[in-house]
Amino acid sequence: MTAATNKSNVKGLKITQNECIWMKADIVDFKLCDKNYDCINCSFDKSMAKIVAENREKRSLGLVPRTKKDRIKSWRENFNQLDATQRLCRHMLSGRVDYKICPNAFECHKCQFDELIENEVIALDPVLPVNLTNVSGYAMAAGNYYHRGHSWAMIDYGARIRVGLDDFVTRLFGPNKKLELPSLGDTVVQNETGWIVSRDNHRAEMLSPIQGIVTAVNQKVLKTPELTHKSPYETGWLFMVEPTKMKKNLKDLMSGQETTEWMQNEATRLRELVAGVYGATASAGGFPVDDIYGNLPEIAWERLVHEFLLT
Repeated sequence: MTAATNKSNVKGLKITQNECIWMKADIVDFKLCDKNYDCINCSFDKSMAKIVAENREKRSLGLVPRTKKDRIKSWRENFNQLDATQRLCRHMLSGRVDYKICPNAFECHKCQFDELIENEVIALDPVLPVNLTNVSGYAMAAGNYYHRGHSWAMIDYGARIRVGLDDFVTRLFGPNKKLELPSLGDTVVQNETGWIVSRDNHRAEMLSPIQGIVTAVNQKVLKTPELTHKSPYETGWLFMVEPTKMKKNLKDLMSGQETTEWMQNEATRLRELVAGVYGATASAGGFPVDDIYGNLPEIAWERLVHEFLLT
């Protein structure tokens, strides 16, 4: 691809293997892409965007640019003026598709085509069978990290983090009828509300186990929320994130023997809660109950949310 002839108006893009978009636009001399052209999740793109914003503010104040850095403008500003052949989708640049023109200035989190391709990639790289262990009657996935609000995080391919609900909470509230999940490009924060589960006009906020930018959402579970109940660690996963504080976040989660002891304690707390409402006889038999909320209606939804989801 040839560069535009009038570089003072529109920066031309020329295709070279793995060149960063900022390099293609002749704004930086050299930078290779290591994010598969996923600009929305790129720390370099964020740092350049910060410089662009600062320069825009300086221009609005009438300040004259004095250095090369002061003259940096975003390649996005003139994106729509470029010829179609100069607006190639990141999935074409990365070789996933033969031809696709980007209509969104690489704001991939707003693009339905990007969502489609990401879901196809996930479908080609499905969740591997999980090694499950039984703790007080509840299934736990070996190797997963657990949040005390009963969500889990698993390190997946490309150092992404896959997120879901644990078996305990799916038994607590029974089959979900509706899930409100974050969208592509959204940021979730550890220990803050990440998504909402709903049933019978009741809603429960759940705390995210990890901080990061959402890069994929499980469309199957949105269409069939019951999957979280049938297969919470495999087909019932919720979404994936590009972590921004992975080391710190994982250190704050539970893993290994700690998760076993925690789940045993949670099972005991639930038995005591049931006994307090229904009597010791009820808590002694038939545990764990599959769908506490549905089968033991005198235990209020709000109490279960407060006791076990911590919200």
